[in-house]
Amino acid sequence: MPDGQPRNYPSTGSAVLLPLRIKGETVNEVEVLVCGGAPKGAFANANNKGIFDGVLDTCGRIKISDPNPHWLMETMPLARVMGDMLLLPNGHVLIINGASAGVTMVAPSFNTHSFSMNQRLLVLDGGAASKIIGRSRYQVIVRAPPSGNIAPAGNYLMFVVHKEIPSPGIWVQMQ
Repeated sequence: MPDGQPRNYPSTGSAVLLPLRIKGETVNEVEVLVCGGAPKGAFANANNKGIFDGVLDTCGRIKISDPNPHWLMETMPLARVMGDMLLLPNGHVLIINGASAGVTMVAPSFNTHSFSMNQRLLVLDGGAASKIIGRSRYQVIVRAPPSGNIAPAGNYLMFVVHKEIPSPGIWVQMQ
């Protein structure tokens, strides 16, 4: 990343694969967001000198699908280290857990080293039109992901999102 700060263990930042927007049979952009972490030398300062450095308040995003990818840097409202990034059904990223400075004790979350294996949010093509099929029921038709490269086999929670508000999720299985 351009700021030269470490983001991997033990200076643990957090990373997430941003929503994959499927258009027809393809995903045109694949983007990764990396946020937080501890500055260079923070681990040695804490371990050897008892000095606890503040944590990083920056995020970097990179479109790894671009032919010539480059980092874009942003500032978070609150610095975080060892946070967990969750993709919400509306495409927003929620950063939870972690700390901002000093010595902390964190209960382990469902991932390891701020990396949620296999987490992905797919924005399916279609779904713009819906059909009323009952008093409070609608039918929405969308196109399934085109391949296992985009949606590996397994269980997914499916949501209908209207004006950034998700419906209750239902479990579907991709084979």
